[in-house]
Amino acid sequence: MARWARALVTVGLLVSAWAFPVASLGASPTVTTWASLGALTPSIQQLSQWGSALDTRASSQDYAWCGDDGIHVVEADGSVRSVPETGVEAMLAARALNINNTSKVACDLVVTDPLDPNTFYAGFETGQNHSIPPVATVAMYTNDDGVTWQYIPPPATMTYVDFGGFVLRGNVVHAVFTNEVELASLASRWTIDAEVQGSSGAWTSGSLACPTVGPCVAFGPEIPQGACGMSSWLQPLLVAVPGSLPGDPLWEGTSWASGIPECAPALVFTDQRGDEYLLDFAMRYPLARSVDAGHAWRPVELPLWDGHKVGGSPTTGYDLTTVTSSGDLLVIVSPAYETTERLLLLVPGASKWCTPTGILPSGTRTDPILAVGTTTSRLVMLQDATKGPVNQGGPEHSVPLAALRCTT
Repeated sequence: MARWARALVTVGLLVSAWAFPVASLGASPTVTTWASLGALTPSIQQLSQWGSALDTRASSQDYAWCGDDGIHVVEADGSVRSVPETGVEAMLAARALNINNTSKVACDLVVTDPLDPNTFYAGFETGQNHSIPPVATVAMYTNDDGVTWQYIPPPATMTYVDFGGFVLRGNVVHAVFTNEVELASLASRWTIDAEVQGSSGAWTSGSLACPTVGPCVAFGPEIPQGACGMSSWLQPLLVAVPGSLPGDPLWEGTSWASGIPECAPALVFTDQRGDEYLLDFAMRYPLARSVDAGHAWRPVELPLWDGHKVGGSPTTGYDLTTVTSSGDLLVIVSPAYETTERLLLLVPGASKWCTPTGILPSGTRTDPILAVGTTTSRLVMLQDATKGPVNQGGPEHSVPLAALRCTT
């Protein structure tokens, strides 16, 4: 799926996620403050965009990203290896799936296999006339370190362009498909089709299962052929209907958020108490908390930064966020009145943001941060070097998490 938010900021356009419809909150609800939450230890995280050009995990030192010359992998010893995309262009052309890049094929999302270092799952963007919607992401995988690639088979009633993203359930990869376009309706209940690759290496048809840790809350699939910069399509936030089987749940929407704008990345995570959190910086309240398995949500008030609200306002442009394993909240903002991006840090129990220095790479206004994530020991940032709709990464930068400290 084309996600043009960072590129739009680069050229100074004000097409923004907060212009899209989000939840109607009515009267301001009772608000809990970030400081009052105290210690926070996330146990599981899920990204709204169901895959990213950068793949990191808090439980691993390895990470990977989509580059303009293939997939790159950083291993535990710091070495970098490349995974070629051999034959992908010809495979897409054979099925009349045009490559949405005039020069070469390149992935726009990648997932590494938790158990097999030679297996990778990737999405390759396709579109009509190489540039305009409708666009789609086609799912493929390699189990020989990129020597050969294969299509992930869609469910019987769907096609390759109905792919909606990847998700991990424990150590098992789900490739999710959908041809529904109104998933956020509160009146609807449904199962979500998935192709699941288990330990045997074979794909089997199934449905999207609950997370293996914490409440049964998940984002719905990204709408196939969605172009976030040219539409207001929303990605649903889902919760399992009470009594559902964890392996085959019946999903329904939540009353808190009718949908998540596709241009703005959001995050859900579970803490050590089993409470669920939603981070969505396009919302009026960027952080919300649920203590009843995702059925009811309440806002968590974040401190102001430099007199401005962080998130939910054009003041800070498109925001990227992640949460470290120690509960630090990190946000990369693009202030409209500055010439570079800023990194903000909010530690558990804090009543104000701080701004670590020397962390962000230079030139982030020209080549903005495309994706951010954390490993067991490092903060990883990927710059967008394409200046276009395809999520191809440029320079990768990482710093030790121990460096994320402020002097004031």
